[in-house]
Amino acid sequence: MSKRTKHNSFLKCFLIFIIIISLLLTSAVVIISNTSLKEKILEKFKISETLLTNEPKSNLKTSLYTQNENQTLLEETNKADNNYFNDILFVGDSRTVGLVDMGFIDSSNVLAEIGLCHKDALDTSFEQDYNSYTIKEYLYDNSPRVIMIGFGINGISYMNQDDFMNDYSNLIDTIMEYSPNSKIVIESILPVGETMEYQDDRYNNETVKEYNQLLYDMCVQKNIYYMDLYNCLIDENTGYLNEEYDSGDGLHFNKYAYGQIIDYMLTHTI
Repeated sequence: MSKRTKHNSFLKCFLIFIIIISLLLTSAVVIISNTSLKEKILEKFKISETLLTNEPKSNLKTSLYTQNENQTLLEETNKADNNYFNDILFVGDSRTVGLVDMGFIDSSNVLAEIGLCHKDALDTSFEQDYNSYTIKEYLYDNSPRVIMIGFGINGISYMNQDDFMNDYSNLIDTIMEYSPNSKIVIESILPVGETMEYQDDRYNNETVKEYNQLLYDMCVQKNIYYMDLYNCLIDENTGYLNEEYDSGDGLHFNKYAYGQIIDYMLTHTI
């Protein structure tokens, strides 16, 4: 091969090299300049970059499931059967006693007493299956999966908001201490009827709603659950307990009302 031919070959290789370098530099500039364009497109159409990655779908589902688990208000679920109540402990006042008296819940799953206020609950001995337990004693020997707590109507008549919430918070803290693996559900204070408010205006649904908001806020702070039974029984047209659910005194409920409560619980499971 002549020197001239070798020289021409060298020039061709050199030119090809220069062209390749130029193309690479041009591509880099285009990619960098298009970064802002990509961001504008994602923002315009609200596309999550997570969805553009190869992250498995199962990871996305797990994230959503965790988010739902951490919410305070129990939302509607598929309806469970009555076996759902087998490992739930109900703690409360006369409105909880009604669940037993009307035949919906077995007495072995209930620590409740007529006229009881939450501030006295920890010092009360409850009769259950021919035995007597305080809440602490019961939880020392038992660890229910869920504890549903329904107090408040007896307290709003004479307790100010600070005392009411301090005593309720102390009750919850004690229950969580003695049964740390149980999930805690606070039931909203249930509405009263017009008859009850007429007889004693300390019992009125505006006050009930105020205290329910305080209970909900406490649930958020303590990372426990809140069940909105209030709206299950209220008559939106009158603002009172639905007359179909009233036992007659404006404070307690008939069997139809308890059927609605049970149905709500079975469709708002935990």
